[in-house]
Amino acid sequence: MAFSGNDLMLIDVNSEAIYPIFKKGAITVGNPQLPPTISVSPDSLYFEGLAGGSMPPTQLLHIANIGQSSLKWTATKHSTWLNISPSFGTAPSNVQVFASTSGLSAGYYYDTITVTDTNATNSPVLVPVKLRVMLPPPTIHLSQNYFSFNAIADSANPPGQTLIVTNTGQGELHWTATKQSSWLTINPASGVDSGDIALSIDITGLPYGVYYDTIYVSDPNATNDPQYAAVRLEVASGLPLLAVDSSFIFVVVDVNNPYPAPRSFLIYNAGGGSMNFHLSTNSPRIISLTPDSGAAPQSVVAGFKTLGGGAGSNFFDTVWIYSAEAINSPQTVVFQFHYVQSPAIIALNKDSIVASRYECSQGTGAQPPASQFSIFNYGTDPMNFNLSWKSDWLSANKVTGPVPSAVTLSFDYKTLPPGSYYDTIVVSAINAINSPVKLAVILNILPTSTPPWIAVNPDTLFFVAQENMPGKEFYLDVNNANPGCMSWQMNENVSWLSFNIDSSNNHTYPWSLHFMPFAGGVTMGTYNDQGQITSPTATNSPVNLNFKLQVWKLHGDCNYDGLVNIKDITYLVNYLYKHGAAPKPENIVGDCDCNYRINSLDITAMINYLYKHSGPLCGNPY
Repeated sequence: MAFSGNDLMLIDVNSEAIYPIFKKGAITVGNPQLPPTISVSPDSLYFEGLAGGSMPPTQLLHIANIGQSSLKWTATKHSTWLNISPSFGTAPSNVQVFASTSGLSAGYYYDTITVTDTNATNSPVLVPVKLRVMLPPPTIHLSQNYFSFNAIADSANPPGQTLIVTNTGQGELHWTATKQSSWLTINPASGVDSGDIALSIDITGLPYGVYYDTIYVSDPNATNDPQYAAVRLEVASGLPLLAVDSSFIFVVVDVNNPYPAPRSFLIYNAGGGSMNFHLSTNSPRIISLTPDSGAAPQSVVAGFKTLGGGAGSNFFDTVWIYSAEAINSPQTVVFQFHYVQSPAIIALNKDSIVASRYECSQGTGAQPPASQFSIFNYGTDPMNFNLSWKSDWLSANKVTGPVPSAVTLSFDYKTLPPGSYYDTIVVSAINAINSPVKLAVILNILPTSTPPWIAVNPDTLFFVAQENMPGKEFYLDVNNANPGCMSWQMNENVSWLSFNIDSSNNHTYPWSLHFMPFAGGVTMGTYNDQGQITSPTATNSPVNLNFKLQVWKLHGDCNYDGLVNIKDITYLVNYLYKHGAAPKPENIVGDCDCNYRINSLDITAMINYLYKHSGPLCGNPY
């Protein structure tokens, strides 16, 4: 290169002069980097939640740099229901995106997250966000779950019955009803919310017998979809039909006693008209059938003499039942004779159980003792027991098993009005010589004896949340301290707090209130507010609930003074290694690298931020 006068001249390898032509522009010396390019994944976000319900699950927006240089991005949004954390950083980054349904009515809501870097080739990049707020789902309730129809073949159809569908949830219930059999008709087959379904039966062409179908009531949006009601149709014969209540009878034989206790079975006419019967058997062990003939219905007692059998032997014998009038004659009753050295004998430690419960609730004091009984075997032949009863209000922790065994009873008393309720637990064992044994159960529901008293635990609720973020949920128990019934309601008007009754507890005593704080538009500091639980009948109504919210701003502000500095590094070192106090007002404040852990890496992140000009801690605003 050389200058000739005022001209710039270049000399090539052949010493020839080259005069360059200059145009306006930039000359870059060295190895330049191309600018960054913003990449986001996913390119749109969709949230769904229930009005008044908990927040939809948090989603992650990944911001990456698919260009060169460094991508220092900033993310913004418009709506108060949408929050992002962190709101700026250096790619690659994972951004948590929150959508809150608090205070929103049902419908669709839209916003856009705008990701920018003035140096990026494609800034800004827009991420559409859609939030669907739905009404709480409906719940299907059927008036009954079982229908029984009876008719005689080639006769009139049985009267119709009605299935009532109601919506016990929220939202709108759009139900459809289906069935399988042609003999069953349902009308209507669909409806909205509550409705009556007429059930009608057509027995045309059906022979005698028992028929079954199931009505399914469905709404895919319901909390308990589907629900069903069983339908049983028994078509009796217009002619006599021979039937017996026990077609198999198990007889335990003590080898030391050749005369087992007699056993009985019932012969009856399952059809129409009248019917006579007679019996026959060639068993050497069945020595009497009393009576051996007669008119149905009739109970027949079988007497036994069981000589000639050792322990462990089993013999089978058959009694034949004939009827000249019945269209299904003959029928049989099979006897199994089981020989044992020392037969099983059912023994109970109680002959009755009496339990008393107050209506609705037992209060918060000492609870009624558990109702238990024990089952023993007074013989040596191994025995398994089975339990049965009729009432819905009675349940047991076990219904079958080996003996000895202890059984604990439970009572579904909360919906029963005052009064006495009776049932019988039948304890049976196929190889016990005294099976079955019966145990009487009496449940006394006592009326309320004392006025309600609202009991809450605790009465002061502490919440912590970061600015513009949801905080940790909290559950509060509400009960009637005294035995009996209590109605109540929760009253509060706190902008940063929402609540609902926890439905998993079925809205019964004790209730569980679910609180969710959200520090939207709330700056760092401590906020106190109050709510009330009121009851028209409780003597201590209203009961005040105190709410305290501590809002923090910065990750790394471990001493909760609004700043991140050397004091916080010292604070965190003391916490991790010298048994010092935890970060305030909650541990997550000490998470400086957003990995949900507090360790030495967070100390390093604070040092890099304060002294090595690294990016903000975990999405802090500065």
